[in-house]
Amino acid sequence: MSSFKNIKMTFLKQNCEKRFNKLTQDGTIDNVFPEVKACSGIEQPKFHHLDVRDHMLLTVTNTDQTAPLYNLSNDKRFVLRMAALLHDCGKLETAEFNDTRQRVMFKSHDKVGAEIAEKACMRVGMSKEQTEQVRILVKMHMRAHHMSTMLNNKLSGKATRRFLKNVGNTLPMLLALAQADGMAACGPLKPEGSDANSIPNLYKYLINFK
Repeated sequence: MSSFKNIKMTFLKQNCEKRFNKLTQDGTIDNVFPEVKACSGIEQPKFHHLDVRDHMLLTVTNTDQTAPLYNLSNDKRFVLRMAALLHDCGKLETAEFNDTRQRVMFKSHDKVGAEIAEKACMRVGMSKEQTEQVRILVKMHMRAHHMSTMLNNKLSGKATRRFLKNVGNTLPMLLALAQADGMAACGPLKPEGSDANSIPNLYKYLINFK
């Protein structure tokens, strides 16, 4: 079995953490996806507790908890986990220190990361449909976080319709990704209770939006 087929089989399972950790420890993930390995050692703001690579790896394992909340099929779990593995890979090219805020910033890392993720998926032979889904998930994952924080500020119908149009049928996967992403950030400056209910509340709002 090829290395990527082994990863795919792992990502299709209902619970991937144990097998995924083995693939991480034996170097398979870094060998197949140098985009992930390249993010090792990239420090993040203090609401994170891990560097970029380890944060993405933890986001993958967190999908064991979030995927069932959105009733994802095995194929959608695979797409979700591919997006989780690559969702912050754009931070390598966008990292810069902001003197005003006195911390590293990653401007437009979601858009840059979407292009990197698309190329990675094409390289390993994923279908056009699944590659496009991963691209959308990576590109839109920050927008999902922003939408969830705007709920209490009377999120506009126009913004909601635009968001739903942009994400299309990837919505359940996107929210599972955003929730897993939030769970993987546990630094000392992370606001208490953030992301615990914000993404599920966004989901309830969106599925009832007319």
